[in-house]
Amino acid sequence: MTKELHIAWLRSSALFHTVHQQLEEELQRMREKKLPQDLIDKKDLQIQSLVEYFNNTDELVQAYRLLAANRKLETILIMDIMTKQMNIRDFLDYKPNPNSTNG
Repeated sequence: MTKELHIAWLRSSALFHTVHQQLEEELQRMREKKLPQDLIDKKDLQIQSLVEYFNNTDELVQAYRLLAANRKLETILIMDIMTKQMNIRDFLDYKPNPNSTNG
């Protein structure tokens, strides 16, 4: 995930948390006004659905970030192996150089 996309996701997350807080406050006001329970339940279900959607999306974003980091490490490993022109035995016994992952 690029830095720009990561920043955009963080901003969206902050916006979601603000909206979620406002919805929870609205739900509390509905309870204080003693509105019909079916309206309160409907609003609560909407909030729960939004939270579940956000959590699922966040989980996908985190999985994508891990996958992207894994791909970067695999690329570094392959490049390291290619530059050393290893044979099969060396490849199987290969331990990456910790300094080569700083790229």
